[in-house]
Amino acid sequence: MGRSRTVSQRTRPCRAELVSEAAQEEKPDPSELRAHEETIEPTYEVFRAISSIRRTEIPEPPNSLFFSSVFEFPWRSGGAFLRWVLVSLGFSMIGLLVWLAFYMLSFGFVAAIAAGGSVLGVAVIGLISAGYAASCGFSILQETAAGVNRIAEWPDEGWKDGIFEFMLVLWLHAVSGFFCYVVALGIQAMTGSLFPALLVLHALLFPLALISAMDSESAWLPYSRMALRSLKRLPGTWTLFYLLTTVLLCATGGGWLTLVRNAPFAAGLAIGPIVATIVFIYARLLGRLAWKIGDDASQEVDKEVAEL
Repeated sequence: MGRSRTVSQRTRPCRAELVSEAAQEEKPDPSELRAHEETIEPTYEVFRAISSIRRTEIPEPPNSLFFSSVFEFPWRSGGAFLRWVLVSLGFSMIGLLVWLAFYMLSFGFVAAIAAGGSVLGVAVIGLISAGYAASCGFSILQETAAGVNRIAEWPDEGWKDGIFEFMLVLWLHAVSGFFCYVVALGIQAMTGSLFPALLVLHALLFPLALISAMDSESAWLPYSRMALRSLKRLPGTWTLFYLLTTVLLCATGGGWLTLVRNAPFAAGLAIGPIVATIVFIYARLLGRLAWKIGDDASQEVDKEVAEL
């Protein structure tokens, strides 16, 4: 009896051992956890896919896609207004230095050397200002694409990240410009004019390239089936977006050119608020377009699931 009881105690685990084994079986492998996190996190931090922007609550859709809190957005909240002021100051300093350089060139050789120093200042301040403007634009675009009305995450970490994001903007312009140039060459053969067709085509293709970069795994290969499909599914939305951005650029650009002809010094100072306004409102419009594309894609997926 004593021996059989000893065998029974050895072959039958106690309750504490069972609980310990169950806990070990339920505990996931750390390597599996890391692999799971890698599939959730976007592969490119700057251009996050619209579907992977996580929110604790689903925001309410805007009352009017392109008019609710869009054209007054740079001055609507304290956070947006502060960043708008910072971008304005940076580009106003650039405009003032450019005006000063041209003004000094009329005073001879010595003044031309001083004007060269102004050009160096323009390069340094311009790079930092353009980087910060690009960072603000991306924050507005990404947050708006997620359905957020008031931007909470602004790019205040450092100026180096902003310069990198500005380089990405230049890359997307280069990608868009290359394809537009190829098409414009064919148009030139028929019309004899290259630049107007290139400008129009680039204005049409660049927003698509930027939204595609947001949805793709890499910003260096801006391709998205969802964005391309939206051209067919949402032609009215795209048309309204193009019309509003054309009005924005023509109104601000026309006003600035008028200042250049009549008051060059004032034009140098005004370039800052004009550039800041264009960046903030254009990013807001593009974010609303991206939100609409993502919402339409989600509705299509829900419809396909319901039909199964």
